[in-house]
Amino acid sequence: MKRGYDMTDIQIHVATSHQSTCVSNTFIDCFMPDASGEFVKIYLYLLRVLSSGDRHFNPSAMADKFHYTENDIRRGLSYWEQMHLLQLEYNDANQLTGICLLEPGQDEHKDPAPTESSATIKMMLLPSDRQDKSAADLNVHQPKTEEKALQIPPDEPRHYSPRQIAAFKKQDDVAELLYISERYVGHPLNLTEVEKILFWAEELHFPVDMIEYLVECCVEKGHPNFHYMNKVALNWKESGISSLQEAKDSTNIHSQSYYAIMKAFGISGRNLTERETAFINKWTSSYGFSLDIIREACERTIRNTGKVNFEYADSILGSWSKKGIRQLDDIARLDEAFASAKQAKVASAPVARTKTNRFHNFEQRQYDDDYYEALEQQLLRK
Repeated sequence: MKRGYDMTDIQIHVATSHQSTCVSNTFIDCFMPDASGEFVKIYLYLLRVLSSGDRHFNPSAMADKFHYTENDIRRGLSYWEQMHLLQLEYNDANQLTGICLLEPGQDEHKDPAPTESSATIKMMLLPSDRQDKSAADLNVHQPKTEEKALQIPPDEPRHYSPRQIAAFKKQDDVAELLYISERYVGHPLNLTEVEKILFWAEELHFPVDMIEYLVECCVEKGHPNFHYMNKVALNWKESGISSLQEAKDSTNIHSQSYYAIMKAFGISGRNLTERETAFINKWTSSYGFSLDIIREACERTIRNTGKVNFEYADSILGSWSKKGIRQLDDIARLDEAFASAKQAKVASAPVARTKTNRFHNFEQRQYDDDYYEALEQQLLRK
């Protein structure tokens, strides 16, 4: 019998007893529609950690889990604090030590002080003996409210009115920019794409030639998606890049890194994926490794796995970062220490003794070079 769908009345229920995370309807109705997907993931993950009972939270581990940068995590936390859904707590040294989730309210301008119910929703980042390290990793400082709005722009452009967009398009240089952008991406720009370009100009204060270079650069790298371009734009803003020349210099540095790592992995005939570029940015920015060290990790990955494996290379570089590796000599010393420890372990292992049984209960003969030479002469005389 063919099944149909009654779109007017569908029941949703659950057939499992697994633990779940509760999300406020107010958050879904009032806050989620205007937030970017990355920020929504960060907030939901905080709720997930809170509901698990283990309220220790590591920003670096969260960045690894979602393949974000720590700057992405910082922007997300700051965004939700501006929305009055959480409060970031600091110690006397102005280091982040805790996150207090607040009760979502429909009025985002309400007083963000914790209520009696929200005060119990407190999540410490790490045990007290590791709070300093976590704060240093996250590198979050508590600026004034006015400074936050200036330093941390929204992750996604807001919706502009038709009048604002029309005024924007009337500018001669902007009209040329939109035309060139359409030529690069190969299709007429839709409203969302125009809003992103307006966001880069009005919110991020990028000059027109810099925006044109942004679109050109991303398309040439095989990323014509405006969502990807917006991530690049936000990273430029985060890095203090505000001119065309600064953008070109930054791109050249990253292009050299990408090319060197692609060559080390033997990648050709394709562009790097967004996830692969995220790994490279992590190695060069978060870990601060030189290309020599990254190339060494790539070569070891190919040697050990026989294929391109960014996750395997990341595990090597992550281990080196924890051990304070800064140059190739450090890796050589680490290899020597590992080999010495392995040799010492083998030397200290007990020598296996041959078991004696009815099939092997005689003393074995010992043969030397003289015996084999005499045997050879005997065979030649026959």
